[in-house]
Amino acid sequence: MALISFFRIALMTLEITACAASFAAMPVLKKNYWKWMPFYLLAIVVGELLGYYLAYTPVLNAYNPMLFNYLLCPLQVIFLNWLLSKNIADYDKAKSAWVLYGILLYILCWLADCFLIPDTSLWVSTFSFSVGMLLILFSIIVFFYCYINSNDIVFFKTDRIFWICLGLFLYYVAALPFEGLRNTLLKQPQLFMICWYIDMGLACMMYLLFTISFIWAKRR
Repeated sequence: MALISFFRIALMTLEITACAASFAAMPVLKKNYWKWMPFYLLAIVVGELLGYYLAYTPVLNAYNPMLFNYLLCPLQVIFLNWLLSKNIADYDKAKSAWVLYGILLYILCWLADCFLIPDTSLWVSTFSFSVGMLLILFSIIVFFYCYINSNDIVFFKTDRIFWICLGLFLYYVAALPFEGLRNTLLKQPQLFMICWYIDMGLACMMYLLFTISFIWAKRR
């Protein structure tokens, strides 16, 4: 239990730190589409805090999966892919359109989960969220392909999007099998907890890299 509490506190602390760092960088971010990143991180922080409140309130606990299925998971997938599409468009507008089409595909899958597989007892709707995570990974790979073949790669140490994409890639490449099989893994508690620790550790690393991106970034 102590280790579980440690990871939860660590992740919450790093999420708040990344959010604070993004708002501190607002004078730079407000010049373009990056201005929405602080509000996205704030929504994640508020959503996580609300999730903990629901989880530890017995009469409200049943609403916790709904919070993730109908709000936080769609928010992550749609916003992150939109942000990546905007960055990809800086290099290749045609490739950025692929991501936008992917967002439409995700929305269709999410609607299918909501209306064709409406099991609110599931912690996450694994079908649509797996599609969403695959789309995020696809968008990151497309971005890195464009990035590596541009002159911007020379400035990667101080480029915000590089650190954010690195954090996203490290997290989602490992989270995809875990989240996709979460509802199945819940039936194997010991194996589930091992995967959960890895997932939480990578999530902490992701938000640490987000914080670094807002502190070090000098470009875009």
